[in-house]
Amino acid sequence: MCVCPAGYTGRNCQSVMNSCLNTPCQNEGICSPIGTIYICTCLPGYTGRNCELTINLCASSPCANGGFCNAIDPSTGYTCTCLNGWTGANCQIVQNPCDVNPCLNSGICSILSPTKYNCTCPAAWQGPNCELDVNECNLFSQPCQNNALCRDQVGGYVCDCLPGYTGQYCQLQIDVCLSNPCKNGGLCQQPSVNYWVCKCAPGYTGLMCDAQVDYCLSQPCSPNGLCTSQLNAYTCNCNTGFGGTNCNLLIDTCNPNPCINGNCTALLGDYNCHCPPGYAGKRCETYQRQCINNPCFNNGICVENGVGGFSCKQFFLNY
Repeated sequence: MCVCPAGYTGRNCQSVMNSCLNTPCQNEGICSPIGTIYICTCLPGYTGRNCELTINLCASSPCANGGFCNAIDPSTGYTCTCLNGWTGANCQIVQNPCDVNPCLNSGICSILSPTKYNCTCPAAWQGPNCELDVNECNLFSQPCQNNALCRDQVGGYVCDCLPGYTGQYCQLQIDVCLSNPCKNGGLCQQPSVNYWVCKCAPGYTGLMCDAQVDYCLSQPCSPNGLCTSQLNAYTCNCNTGFGGTNCNLLIDTCNPNPCINGNCTALLGDYNCHCPPGYAGKRCETYQRQCINNPCFNNGICVENGVGGFSCKQFFLNY
């Protein structure tokens, strides 16, 4: 019986043994037989004759510039946690702090060092990264006038004016009389802000002088007349027999005396003439002839005396 040396087998030790038959390579290493020996080709992260040793990828300090090495897995390698100002797989690249666009609202970034930058902000913004809106109401020491409210906006401000004011800064008082609210020749006057009054022309009244004064409201006419209101005046249409501005006078119809012959008696709206004998008519204007019907008897002769009377004279015959 033959006792074969390592790597051989058979009755007479005539055959070379497959050195990989017992899978000597660990951690999924690939075994390659070479004669009576073998070689293990290890996967990344492993070493040793049989790939039994784990390689410490961080042992060589692959992370530069103070970066911290993190061994993840023998098969996947490591990662570097870089200090501020450095980047790249091994922290070998100087970082540009402006690459991440830290300046907001159109701010301009300037490099000061690998870890520092400066933002030049537009006029409407402030703060390290131009992230804060500038309050122009404070910047210009309350620019709104006449107790207006200043309201900040991006890049400026607006003034909310109190009633009666206008303009960018509420610096202008509104002339409410420009719209000419007073009618019929009324004069608009503005005694205070946002307040106006109308001084009406004679004969008109109302807030805007749009109503004609009713002069009959005070009942100026006596009960003997009817009031008619006119522009800036009134008239009284008097009942028969009354006169005067307010119809409070009884008209003396006998003054002047309408009776031509006779005495006048005043009546309400009329008169009566008392005619003397021999006169008649409304005004005693007609003389009545007394002898026209010969009132004398027995052939007496009627002789008028001219004052409404007559006399009879005897008629004598001479034989």
